[in-house]
Amino acid sequence: MQQSTLFKLSVILFLIPVLAGCVKASNPDDCFFSANANVTQVTGATTAAVNQEIDLTVSWTAQNGCGQLQNFTELGGGNTITVNVVAGYRGCVCTQNAPIINSIYKFKRAVAGTYTLQFLQAGNVTLSYTIVVS
Repeated sequence: MQQSTLFKLSVILFLIPVLAGCVKASNPDDCFFSANANVTQVTGATTAAVNQEIDLTVSWTAQNGCGQLQNFTELGGGNTITVNVVAGYRGCVCTQNAPIINSIYKFKRAVAGTYTLQFLQAGNVTLSYTIVVS
């Protein structure tokens, strides 16, 4: 075989796995990222008994149509808790609408008291929600 033909063949053999990897990377199921979401509203009970679990409906804005609840995180201790909604985005091709999604946040405390939940919104602003546990 000629040297130039051998070179071309080796380049082609090298590019096949590279191109195959590019095709796989464009699979919509391979893209994922997570981000904090902005809470727009919280509804539910404002009183609970000690050790009673209550469900709060937390409305939040997704960045695009692929957004789903990943989890809630809590920061702080005592009777003031900062609650953050973490959204997960799976998919490389997502609609660009920013839907409002409702997710259930479960609240339960073993000690009586007045609890203030601070749900994170845009611009480091919080939405306060108070629950009295007795």
